[in-house]
Amino acid sequence: MRTHVWDCASVSPMHDRSLTLSPGNGTEPPPIAYTVAGAARHLAVTDRQVYRLIERGEIRSYKSGRSRRITHAALLEYVSQCEAETNQSAA
Repeated sequence: MRTHVWDCASVSPMHDRSLTLSPGNGTEPPPIAYTVAGAARHLAVTDRQVYRLIERGEIRSYKSGRSRRITHAALLEYVSQCEAETNQSAA
């Protein structure tokens, strides 16, 4: 069985660098936490990719009942880490 290892380069956060992750017209604060599907939508990846990132400890998450949640801060941390790795490898 072949497994694929995802890295920051395979995740494409919003390209306009405005990762506010807020719904609606921008006047509302972002949600405190997202479902895996919500986080996947914002990162433009699949749910399975988000679960893999969680399993590898690249995105922090917590359980709420039977559901997994990812905080807004954890998504921002992940994107910042990806940008730092990209900038470091480009230098």
